[in-house]
Amino acid sequence: MTKLLKLIVNFFITMLIHRPKLTLVILFIPIFLAFYNSQMEVNRQSLIIADYHSKQATTSTNDKSKKVKDVPDNLVKVPDVNFKTKEHVQALFSQAGLKVEFVPKNFDHEAKVNTRNIYIGDSYLDSQPNLQYLDSDEYGDNYGYYAPKGSTIVVGYTDHDYYYKDDKIGEDSQSIPSSTSSSSSPPTNTSSSENPDLNEYAIFLQDTINDFVAEYRVTVYQKEGGAMHVVFPQDIKYESTAHLQAFSDAMLEVHRSAFYLWSAEKNFSTTNGGTDIPIFYMDSEDGTRIAEYSVLSGKMKVKIRN
Repeated sequence: MTKLLKLIVNFFITMLIHRPKLTLVILFIPIFLAFYNSQMEVNRQSLIIADYHSKQATTSTNDKSKKVKDVPDNLVKVPDVNFKTKEHVQALFSQAGLKVEFVPKNFDHEAKVNTRNIYIGDSYLDSQPNLQYLDSDEYGDNYGYYAPKGSTIVVGYTDHDYYYKDDKIGEDSQSIPSSTSSSSSPPTNTSSSENPDLNEYAIFLQDTINDFVAEYRVTVYQKEGGAMHVVFPQDIKYESTAHLQAFSDAMLEVHRSAFYLWSAEKNFSTTNGGTDIPIFYMDSEDGTRIAEYSVLSGKMKVKIRN
């Protein structure tokens, strides 16, 4: 091997002396091909997103041609209160013209599913009889939960601090401040079931999705032995099944392209779950599973029906 390497080096030195231009061309070819392939992947990824947005624009145009119902005058939209402080919830309800009754509630499980710490006074809303859901097929962009104006909504709050990492791996976790929105970077839990290198990819994937998909801001984190969990805003789970299928298919292609680019740069490979890319999940902020990657079919499977 050493002799072969010396012969190759001597060959290029000789070529560089006698045929410098030809030598530079030979050396430049693999660099050019690598750059070209990288640009082709970026362009392919852009085309996937452009195609998705084109289809969504067509769907949106068709939807607008349908008759959309007006929200009844006696109803007001119930604010999203999950994981917000009692003071914040009170302000949101006052602004909406609703009253709130706080009751103690244990929602440690919901916090664990959403991989977030909760602190005394953080809130969580459960379904109840005076809440009415208006579907997007009938009410368009005004879909969501509604209640009669002036009515009282029961909201649960936690009477203790809960650290999801303690429950998961039995160790002290770093303090994560409570927030009313998704954090700008994913948690970096590096338990034995996770690959520290893939935490870096989670950040890369998060930035890639947020760059290409304007209507949602997402958080991506690694879990379950290298699986990528993408957390979307709460409203996504109310979209139609057809929309979610098209959207999850587009997100899988973004994930696939992003991973190929990142792994080529980092010289990283995975055989997670028998696939050449990390397993891929899409969830809403409350932990509802929107879609997941099927290893058998190699496609995304939507888990909710609207």
